[in-house]
Amino acid sequence: MDFSDGTTAQFSFVTTWHISAPIERVWDVISDAERWPAWWRYVEDVFGDALGDPIAERITQALAAQGELTRSDISALFGRHESAERIQQARDLLRRHGRVRSFERDTNGRPGEVWTLGGHA
Repeated sequence: MDFSDGTTAQFSFVTTWHISAPIERVWDVISDAERWPAWWRYVEDVFGDALGDPIAERITQALAAQGELTRSDISALFGRHESAERIQQARDLLRRHGRVRSFERDTNGRPGEVWTLGGHA
């Protein structure tokens, strides 16, 4: 959860389900978080943590809060704490999984690269 002052808060919930199936099959389904939206009607999408990449999670959170970010904006999220290569790996992971897309925007100079969530600019 992001707040207008830029702070974030952890959110979690606990629910109890009774499922008549072998535990191995239940575990296979529950541990495949990317497929949750296919069978769990209240889940629209699962980001970041399902990919196992905290850098990708931070990029996703920032895009959700701000709508779009330039390549420079994304780098600035991490200051000097993450390498450009590591940030690029996270962007590539998000793109491969269809979580983000990028496009060029004319800036009356060199075109700027802009990133958004999902398949919408």
